[in-house]
Amino acid sequence: MYKPLLSVAIACVFVAHQAVSQSESAYQFPADAEAYLDAPLSTTFTCDGQPYGYYADVDNNCKVSFFCRATIAWEMGMTSF
Repeated sequence: MYKPLLSVAIACVFVAHQAVSQSESAYQFPADAEAYLDAPLSTTFTCDGQPYGYYADVDNNCKVSFFCRATIAWEMGMTSF
């Protein structure tokens, strides 16, 4: 009886870790990405406290955008583009 519960718990921890890992890697760009910016890349933007949606990063002169979304871990994740 406890084996299925343990398996589900392990799976939940794995999925939550993956979701958090994705949000931590949101600033990974191709090697030449900074060539398109007016200044060095600023990594100050965060989705913490932001509602679900698309955001332009003002610190990067709106040349970097993010999509903030809820993750499995019930934290905000972000994707940059």
